[in-house]
Amino acid sequence: MNQETKQTFFLSLILLLLLALLFMYWIKPKIELRFDRIDQLEEVKRQTADTNWRVKQMQQNGLVERFYIGATRRAVPEDARLPNLLHDARSLELISGIPFSTYDWKTDATPITVSAKTHLGSGNVQVIPVMLQHTFKANYDQLEKLLQEIEDMPRLMQVKQMSIHTSSTNPVSINDSAKDLNVEMVIEAYYAPALVNVVEKDGDELPALPRLKDQPFE
Repeated sequence: MNQETKQTFFLSLILLLLLALLFMYWIKPKIELRFDRIDQLEEVKRQTADTNWRVKQMQQNGLVERFYIGATRRAVPEDARLPNLLHDARSLELISGIPFSTYDWKTDATPITVSAKTHLGSGNVQVIPVMLQHTFKANYDQLEKLLQEIEDMPRLMQVKQMSIHTSSTNPVSINDSAKDLNVEMVIEAYYAPALVNVVEKDGDELPALPRLKDQPFE
């Protein structure tokens, strides 16, 4: 094998090696990424079809309104349910990591009149606020988590009043997330004794969603 043949052989070998590296580290990942995206698209289509089928079944069986009625009765029950409300407050403590120093509540707030309408009827319903007052120490991160948990509670709650102060003489800095704050918070929940007149008695139970195995194959 002469010198020119050897050079041609080695150049061809190097070219093949470069092509192999190009395929392994550039072309192959792009092909795999494309197939992954195709699989993800098919999964999204399947989930969308499943969701649409569930909604259709719920609409046909009258479950959509029952579902919202059940959620409404959990958010605004027919009685104050103070033990449940205090349990919710305790849950807020545990999830946020904030021990409440004081608990206080009152149920003599002025009722609020709202309109309600379902397939059973319609009319004005008096919604009665329940005031929960707490004092506690927390840092900014804990306070933010507490506010998020109040928003996410199944029972309708809102922060009616909140005051924040610190015993330190230094100015409060929003960048100091670990700084302890003294917080007084008033949380308002609600109940509506007359709500039972416009909803079904079993509306407190959320209806079961249709099972996917009941979906006919197409």
